[in-house]
This record gives sequence, C-alpha cells and structure tokens, in this order.
Amino acid sequence: MKKDFLTTSILLLIISFLVGCSSHEKTEMNPDYAGVGTEIPGGIDARIVPFDFEEAVKDADLIAEVEIKRLIKEVKEEPIPYTVFATHIIQKIEGDDMRAEVTIRQNGDSEWRFNDNKMFKPGEKYVFFLKKTAASESDYWILGEETGMFQVASDDYLIKLSDSLDEFASLEAHPNDLQSNDKEIINDVTQILDKQSFINKIKGELK
Repeated sequence: MKKDFLTTSILLLIISFLVGCSSHEKTEMNPDYAGVGTEIPGGIDARIVPFDFEEAVKDADLIAEVEIKRLIKEVKEEPIPYTVFATHIIQKIEGDDMRAEVTIRQNGDSEWRFNDNKMFKPGEKYVFFLKKTAASESDYWILGEETGMFQVASDDYLIKLSDSLDEFASLEAHPNDLQSNDKEIINDVTQILDKQSFINKIKGELK
C-alpha cells in the first residue's frame, strides 16, 4: 500500500512538471508578451517585449497610419484574451499589403484589461508597426503592444502611449501644441512627437 502511494505521488509530480513545461513553452512562443505576471480583478498584468524602433522597422510587415473602424470579435484565448478590430489604412509607410482595410488584435477584452490599457475605440487613429499573425483570428498584431502604440493627435502630432524613448527626443513637441481633448491622454509615461518628423525617421531607417 505504501509502495503504491509512493508510485502515485511520483507520477503526479512528473505530470505536474510536464504541464508546467508545456505552459512555459506556450508563453515563450507567444510573440505579444514575455510572460504573464499577476492576474488582478478585471485585468491582467504581464511583462511584454518593449518596443525597439530599429528592430520594429526591420521586423514589421506593415507600417501604417490607421483608423479604428469597428470591433469585430473578442477571442477568449488562454492565457490572455484578445480583441480583433477592423482598421482603415490612411497612409501606408511601408509594406506590400494593398488592402484598404486590415484587422489587428489588441490584448484584452471587455472583461479583462491588459496592463490596464484602454481598448481601442472607433474613430481613433494610430501609427502602428504590424506583424502578420500565424495563429490569430486577425491579420496583424502590434509590435511592442502598448509600448508600440502611437496615437494620432491634432493631425500634426503623435502620442507614444507608453515608455518614452531617448532616441525620439529630437522629435518631441510641447503639450501646449495639443488640443484640450488630446491632453487627457498625456501622463508621465507618454511622449509627444511631431508626426511628420516621426514618419521621416521611419523612412530614413528604411533606406
């Protein structure tokens, strides 16, 4: 009896180890995040691979200014659910995709906010560095997730929503240049950039 109990315990330990390894491999293979940290009420706190400008220009399949048109669906995927949005391409900066409308995914949904990020809304405009998806229900995912989101403000300016970068210091604009409704987006981790200068920097990197 004691021997049977010991054998069963060992088998359970082996199964637990294998399940843990499988879960770890799934996390490492997901391109959108580096690992799930903690689950908080109504939200998910996760470590993501931060936005790297040079790498993003090199790795992106599509770089474009887009307008969020509509929410298509929410996908309850483990460990992180995501939402698929239809977007209209306003200006293609780089890429071979000739379509006027493409779908993108944003981590999180109406129930779970990813790293406390607000979900996209129709009418919002962004410059995104996009990568084609392999096993997602969208055409593209956003390189760097929130650290690679550049929201268009006042037509002439962009707001980098998270993790300001020193290499963009020469492109920075003053908050007073923004309209009052755009100023609501600003916080201590945002960075205001001149839109055309930013696009010129991308094109310069592509040469």
